[in-house]
Formats: sequence, structure tokens, C-alpha cells
Amino acid sequence: MSWFGIRPRSDPLQQVVDKNQQLLKSEGRGREKDLYFIFDEKTGEIKKGSASDGPQGEVQLAWKDKTVHLIAKRDGNLSSLGQIALKTSLIAVGVSGKDIPEALRETPISPEETFAYVQEILESPHPIDRKAAMRLYQLLYEGPIGEISIQQTDPSHPAVIVKHLVEVFQSVADNPKKAIQKTGIKVGEEFAGMNGSYYLKDLLGNTRFVFKPEAEEYWNPLSHLGYPLGGGAKREQLAYIFARRQGANVPPTLYVEIEGKVGSLQAFVSNATPASYLNASQNKKTLSRISYPELQNLAFLHGGSNNQDVHLGNVLAVEQSDGTYLLYGIDNGYSFGERPLENKVSIDYYHFPQMHAEIDPIVARKILSINAQADAELMRRHGFSEVSIAWRTHSVLFQQEAIKKSQQLEARGKRGLTPFEILKLQSHSLPLLPIGSAGNRKFLIDSFVQIREAHLISKANGHEALTKLTAKTADRQRQEALGMLYTRSII
Repeated sequence: MSWFGIRPRSDPLQQVVDKNQQLLKSEGRGREKDLYFIFDEKTGEIKKGSASDGPQGEVQLAWKDKTVHLIAKRDGNLSSLGQIALKTSLIAVGVSGKDIPEALRETPISPEETFAYVQEILESPHPIDRKAAMRLYQLLYEGPIGEISIQQTDPSHPAVIVKHLVEVFQSVADNPKKAIQKTGIKVGEEFAGMNGSYYLKDLLGNTRFVFKPEAEEYWNPLSHLGYPLGGGAKREQLAYIFARRQGANVPPTLYVEIEGKVGSLQAFVSNATPASYLNASQNKKTLSRISYPELQNLAFLHGGSNNQDVHLGNVLAVEQSDGTYLLYGIDNGYSFGERPLENKVSIDYYHFPQMHAEIDPIVARKILSINAQADAELMRRHGFSEVSIAWRTHSVLFQQEAIKKSQQLEARGKRGLTPFEILKLQSHSLPLLPIGSAGNRKFLIDSFVQIREAHLISKANGHEALTKLTAKTADRQRQEALGMLYTRSII
């Protein structure tokens, strides 16, 4: 475990930070009042030096009762790696971010690089504890980009996430009974609900996060389908990571350790209404205020992660100043299972008008930009099984193949595929077609288009097209897939 508590030892940057720390600490125990280090600007690594090595490019700073001399061997601005390694090393041994040399402030790491680095830490497969959160806070708010960090207001921005995280850690340490409150409906002295879930509040009483400890996953009705008991926290975090990359709205979700318990920590969405209330009105005007690309993108995320718990209570709607609704997908603990539930992923909002419209071009670009192989490697780092990874990969590749087909149809002036058609087809195809087979994905999508076009003329023509395709297909598994197009009412 690293000094952040969350980066593996194999990380080159972490190795540099560790070496710097060890050298600073060991030299700091001596009696010398002046400590000399040679600083490599390219790598960020420091080595023991002497007074004879200076003073060109020297930077001095006070540390405890000593004066530290950092001697640069080359002129020029520090590399990003060098600055991060040096700053984090100094902070780790007790140098406040405010005391970091002015020379470093003159050549700061770009805010974008720092924020990206912090985001990477937040998405680590290792739990973030209070100490790690404080390190991140110091890097963001006590270093050269402190003012820029303070200006951030987007709740999904890493600087805001870290700020709220530190506030909650402080609140929990100060008064855990007040800071941690059980969620759910209280029945007598107990709370109704399957598993442990808690609101975490800051010192002002604002609810900031929802915490779900792994050890309090008492009941899992889908464990036999590849959703291991105790694995919900990891699945929640991964759903957020993929959502962020895809541009879909899932509240920031971290993997943390609080009060000795490890679990998922999801940012609380204030002023939100469950989408079930919007649906209950059956008001087309109300449903039309939901952004088409936003709902479509969320739907492709739910389908691509094989989420088995997509009901309208797990989709939150926040009304904006212009009257439209911003949607958030929550409770993603039943994503990334090892096989779909009864041949389908059930999505409660299939009937919404956004699902039966053409695919928004922005959404299409986002789905086509997903790197399925890179996602597979990320899942391996987070400890997911190869079977779960294979289902995820197949689902994404199926969506991409279907979107490409839809674009080809539209380019020829024909009707493209809707999100409803693609996700229904993808969902039902999972148990029937061997995963990883590009030929089978293309076959089923092309067959669906042929039967649909014939079916649009008449049901009889649709059945005739199905019969012809089935007669040409010797593969029994493909024949079952074709029959599914009618028996499962996809067309």
C-alpha cells in the first residue's frame, strides 16, 4: 500500500515518491541544520548532495528546525512528473503545501494535469481512507492551484469531491453518531431494508454521501447470477467510472474506508425526485422535458453494464431552471454480473418517448468511442471475473455494431434503429449468441433489420422473411435467435 493508501507499488511515480520520502526522513533525523539534496527535474527524484553541489538552481525551504537545499542540476521548468513527485513527497513528510518553495509556484503543474491525477486516485481499486483524503486535499488546496480548486462548483469535479470527502471525514471523527445516519424507513427500533446504507453529513449537517459497507450486504437475491455478496461496492464504483467516461450521469462513487468499514460512497443528489413520480402522471408533456440524449445515454450505460436493478426509483430527476430534468442513475450494485437475468435486462423506462426516437448523434459518438478492451483491463484491475468481463465486452460491442448499422440505414434514407430496439435486441441476444462472436452479433442485427422492414409492411411479410432466414440458417443457435425476434415481441 502506498503513502496515499491507494496506489500500487509498481507505479513509477509512487516509487519516486517513496524514495524521496525515505531519504528526507532518514536525513532529517541527523543533527545537521542544513540538508542538501540534488533534484532531478525530469524524474522528480532527489539524491543526497552536499554544499559543494550548489548553489546554481538552488531552492531553500524550512523543514522542522532545518534548512533544506534542493539543488537542480539543469535549468528550465520542472516536468509535471517532477513537480507532483516533489510536492507530494514534501507534504508526506510534514511540509505544508503553503511552505512549498516559491520557485515551484512559478512553474506550477497545470490544473488540468493535477485534476486528472486526483481523478485517477479517486477511481483506484484500493479504498480511500481519511489520511489519503487529506493528502489529496493538501495537493489540491494548499498547493499552487489552491485558488483554482476553490473556484470549482461542479459537484462531479474532483476538487469538489475531495473537499466534501474531507469535510465528512472530519465530521465523522468529531461526532460519528451525528455524522452517520441510517437510511430507510424506521419500523419500531429498526430500519426496513435489505442491506446497510447510511447518510454521511458534514459538520454543518448537510448530507453529502450515501455509504454502503461491504460487510453489511446481508441479502443478495441475484448472487447465483454472478453478483457475489459483498461485491456491490466495487460494482457501484465501476458503474460510475464507466458512466463518467461515457458522459452519462451517475453521482460520483468512490471506494472508501470509514470507521474501519470498507464500502461504496456515492455523492448525495439533493432536490431530486425519483423518475417514478414523473412516470406516474403519464403526462407526455412532463416526460418530454427529459433530455433525449441524456436518457438515451443512461439507457446504453444500463444495458452495457447488464444492470439488473433498473427501475424508476433508481433514476433520479432534478428539475433545472429551464424546466428540463437532469437524470442520475443510482444504486448500480447489480451491474456487471456473470450472466443476464432470464435472458434480459429489464429497464423500466423502455416506454418513454426518448427510447423510441432516433439515436441522438452525440450519444452515438459517445458509445462508438468506448474502448471495450481498455474497459476490460480496468475491470481486471478491479478484480472482476473473466466471465463478467466477457459479458460487458459483448454488450458494448453489440451496441456499437447496432449503432453503425443504424447509421448505414439512415445514410440510405431508411429508418434507423431506436435505443429501445437496440437494447431489447442486445438484452435478449446475450444468452443465445456465443459471447465474443462478431459474426453472430452482425448476423442477428442484420436479420432483425430485414424482418422489421418486412413486418412494417405486414405481419405476414414479416413471418415470411423470418421463415426464409431460418431456412438458410443451419446453426441451431442462430435459428433460436431468429425465433426470439417474434416470440419475445421485439418486432
